[in-house]
Amino acid sequence: MFKDAVLTLKVKPQITEAGTVILTIDVQNNEADFANKVLGIPPINTQAAKTTLMVRDGATTVIGGVFKSTEQSSQDSTPLLSKIPILGNLFKNRNHLAESNELLLFITPRISKGERHGQLGGGCGQSVAEEGHEGEGVIAVAALGLLAV
Repeated sequence: MFKDAVLTLKVKPQITEAGTVILTIDVQNNEADFANKVLGIPPINTQAAKTTLMVRDGATTVIGGVFKSTEQSSQDSTPLLSKIPILGNLFKNRNHLAESNELLLFITPRISKGERHGQLGGGCGQSVAEEGHEGEGVIAVAALGLLAV
C-alpha cells in the first residue's frame, strides 16, 4: 500500500454575525524521502500546521511555519594524486550546498451574498472552500502558496 506525498490544505470557514470569518486551517506537506529508502520504498516525511484565526471579509492573512532545510556535501578527487600531502588539495573538489525553504500561505476570504452556489470557483493555483451560514451567503476562501528561498 502506497501513500500519496502531496501538499494538502483544508479550510473550514465560519461566518460571524459581525461580518468577519473564522477560519480553521490545516496544512500538511507530505514528501517522499528518497535518501532513506527501506527495501526500495521511501518513507514519507510529514510537516503540519493547524491554526484558527479570525479575518475581516476581503482581508488577506499570511500563514507560515512549514519549513524545509536541506544540506549536502560532496567531494570528488583524483585517485592517488589527491593523497599527496599539501599538493593533494589541488586534485580535490569539495561542494557544500545549504538550502532553506518556507511555505507561505496567503489567504483571502470573501463573503458572497446572493450569488448562486455554482458561480464560485478558484483560478489557477487557488483552492475554494465553501460553507453556507443560515442564509447569510456563501463564503469563498482563496489560498495561494508561495515557496520562499
